[in-house]
Amino acid sequence: MVQNPDDVRRAIHSLLNDVVEQSFQLMLEHPAFEAEASAIVHEASESIRRLVAEVHGLRPPSPDAPRLLHVAYDQRLRRISEAAETEAMTYHRTIAGLRAIGTRVN
Repeated sequence: MVQNPDDVRRAIHSLLNDVVEQSFQLMLEHPAFEAEASAIVHEASESIRRLVAEVHGLRPPSPDAPRLLHVAYDQRLRRISEAAETEAMTYHRTIAGLRAIGTRVN
């Protein structure tokens, strides 16, 4: 079954916008990590642009296309979704680590 590219775009925005929000919160909680948090905001924003552009670049197969093309399209959308999840988790781990350091320092 072919996934909906709009759902994938929304998932990308949701996952990585949460990273951006958490980074801003980190800046407020621990101003000493402003540079690190700012870098995460920049990188997460770039990830959003890159992944959404990748979704936009995909052309869905026509309804009468062979099933294999539909499966390949679905797998590509799934891979993009998984990449967004992986990137978001990496950023969240970094933010959590900075918070832990900031809490020990304060």
